[in-house]
Parts: sequence; C-alpha cells; structure tokens
Amino acid sequence: MVKRIIQITDKEIKVPAGTEVLLWEVIAPSERGEKIPARRKFLIAEDCVVEHIVIVRGATKKAIKQTRRLELGRGSRLRSYEIFLGAAKLDWTSSSRLADRADFSKQVLFYQSATDELHVQDNYIFAGLGARGQFAVSGVLSGAARARYFSDLAIKAGAQKTEMRIDLKLFLLSPGAQGSLLPGLKIAANDVKAGHSASTFRLSAEELFYLSSRGLREEQIKSLVIRSLADNFTSHLSAAASRQEVAKIFAAYFKQSQ
Repeated sequence: MVKRIIQITDKEIKVPAGTEVLLWEVIAPSERGEKIPARRKFLIAEDCVVEHIVIVRGATKKAIKQTRRLELGRGSRLRSYEIFLGAAKLDWTSSSRLADRADFSKQVLFYQSATDELHVQDNYIFAGLGARGQFAVSGVLSGAARARYFSDLAIKAGAQKTEMRIDLKLFLLSPGAQGSLLPGLKIAANDVKAGHSASTFRLSAEELFYLSSRGLREEQIKSLVIRSLADNFTSHLSAAASRQEVAKIFAAYFKQSQ
C-alpha cells in the first residue's frame, strides 16, 4: 500500500479499499467568517490503514458545532487523534460504526480556559465480529471553563469477540473550572472484553503550596501539567513530521493563551 496525505475540506470523505492514508483536518474559524460544515461523513472501506489528525482551534469567540459520522470497514485500522483548543462554545457529536475485525484507537486532548464551553458526545457502535477499540481522553480546564464529555459504547449481539476500553481523565486547574465525564456501556453480546474509567483531578491547596515551596509559581505549575499532557499526546503520532507540526500548534496556542 502507498501512503497518501489528504487535507480534509469536503463534507464526505471516502477512503477506497486497501488504502494507506494520513487524513489531516484543521477546523479554525476566523473573523472572515468561513463556513464550517455542520456535518461531515467518513467512509473507510475494508482493509485500510488510516491515521486521522483533527485539530479544532477556537481562533475567535465564535461557536463551533459539528456532527460527524464514521463507517470503519472490515479489517481496517484507524488511529485517530483529536485536539480541541479553546472556543467560546464547542458542540461536537460523533458516531462511529465498526465492522468485522475493525481496529479503532482514538486519543483526545482538550484544553479550555477563560469562559470556554466544551460539549462532546461520542457514540461507538461495535457491529462486527472481533472488532477492537481503545479510546483515551484527557482534558484540562482553567479559569471558569466548562466541559461535558460523554462517551457511549454499544456492542451489538453479533459483535462477539469484541475487545474495547475507554479511559477519561479531567484536570481542573482553577477553582472556577467545572467539568463532567461520563462513559456508558451497552452490551448485547456475551463473549466480549469491555472496560471503562473516568477520573477527575484538581490541584489541592496543599499540592500548590508544596510545589510553590520548590520555587514554582502557580502559573508555572499549571503550564507543566498542560505541557506534559501535550507531549504525551504528541508522542503517539507515527510520523515525525506530524509530531513536529502538532507540537508547533500546541506551542503557539499556549503562548497566545497565557
């Protein structure tokens, strides 16, 4: 297979059978008012190898809303990386359906500050035999930001031998930041391996005092948390060029938001 790179601009993206491809997607509204598609569909045929990088940047205080649908074909492997960096209000819904032996892993990192709001609903439907899913979400909130991240995973009766897991983590760096994480499982098959976790962490006064006594200011402490998560996220990308580009986007955004 020959790997291709596709910059995503269309409402419907089709990946032909047996294709190896990198999908690169940036959603960043500007003051010029470019229209962001309200819906986007991804149709990945059988026996594909796909890496998909999605970067959503709130360049202005305009709201962002999108509903997405993914069909992952038989025997295809998808590695997805989603980054959400600020927006006055972001409303994001995605539904993914996995066929026989489909293998889907997704890493998500979001950082919201000030009065940003993030609402995400992920729906994963395991419809085929022997499918695999591994999903990890890490989020950081500061200021008076709000976030709701819900993930529903459904394993259909015919999806025996499915293996899946989802882990959600939220880091609250300010007293005014609030967020909720909710993973949900609906299992109709009886020969599966499935698990989930959701954890919320808040820097306590004692932890801040301890780190401050070691010469770190509060903003430095928060920056260390954010950059550590960003470095870990970037390390999962397969191509050096992708790692470098995403690291540049993180650095520019964190500099701008300070």
